[in-house]
Amino acid sequence: MEIQGRGGKENLSLRMHRYRCLLERRSNRPVACLAILVQPIPANQTEGVYRWKGYGSEVTYHYPVFRVYEGDEDALRMSDNPFDLAHYTGMLAWKQRSDDVRKLDYMKILLSELTKRS
Repeated sequence: MEIQGRGGKENLSLRMHRYRCLLERRSNRPVACLAILVQPIPANQTEGVYRWKGYGSEVTYHYPVFRVYEGDEDALRMSDNPFDLAHYTGMLAWKQRSDDVRKLDYMKILLSELTKRS
């Protein structure tokens, strides 16, 4: 899993491909990867595909991309799924990204909702 904001120094799709290759080599088994975007990045890096072509070889690697800042707020808030609540809280925090106090308030809301539902 790679969590990406705007601070990445290297193209996300290239990094996802490299991580997968390194992990597969190390574990000697197939690896599934997921990119989690916590804020918008250039569109050419959000499609979830790495492509390389050269010297008669071609590599295409597809991976899922989850965008924390996108979603149906009402549906997420009303869901019984705790991951949807976390997603909802992340969306609210992203919208208030310049206000650390408000972000903390949203985390408190998430904890309160999770406690009520458990």
